[in-house]
Amino acid sequence: MSISKMVFAILLTTGFQVFAEEWDPPNLVANSGFEEASDSGLPAGWSGDRSAYSRDTAAAHSGEASLKFVNADPDKYVLCAQHLPFEVGKKYRFSAWVKSEGIEGEDHGATICIEYVDADGKWAGGAYCRTGLKGTTDWTQLEGVSAPVPEGVVGGTVAC
Repeated sequence: MSISKMVFAILLTTGFQVFAEEWDPPNLVANSGFEEASDSGLPAGWSGDRSAYSRDTAAAHSGEASLKFVNADPDKYVLCAQHLPFEVGKKYRFSAWVKSEGIEGEDHGATICIEYVDADGKWAGGAYCRTGLKGTTDWTQLEGVSAPVPEGVVGGTVAC
C-alpha cells in the first residue's frame, strides 16, 4: 500500500464499516463517518500520522466530514487506524467510500484493510481489498471480506 511517487490524496467518509459476518450485524467501527473531531486534528477514535491525515469538512460523501490523507513522499508509509476486538473463527466484512486525486505508483493505490495482532502485539495476518483506487476518482465504495480469523489473534485494526 505504499505509494511510489506523486501526491497521494484520499478522502474516506461515512460508512467505514467492519461487520462480523452474521445477520444484521452491528458496525464495530466507532466514529465511522469521521463526524466527531478530536483535539489532535484526527477524527475521534482514530490514530495516525497527523502530517499525512486530518479530519476534513470540505468534502464528504454524506454527513459533514471525511478523513483526508495527503502524502507527497513516496518513501513515507503511514496508516490511519482504529483498534478493534476481532474474534477467532469469525469472518468480517469491511467497506468504505473513497475518493481519490492524483494517485500514482506501482502499489494498489487508495485502499482499506483489517489487520490482526497476536498476544505479543505482532502482526498475525489480515484482509485487504482486492482493488484500490488510482488516478482521480469520484466516491467509490471499496469492500472486502476476511477469511475466518486465525487462532492466536487477540485483536487488530481497521486501516486505510
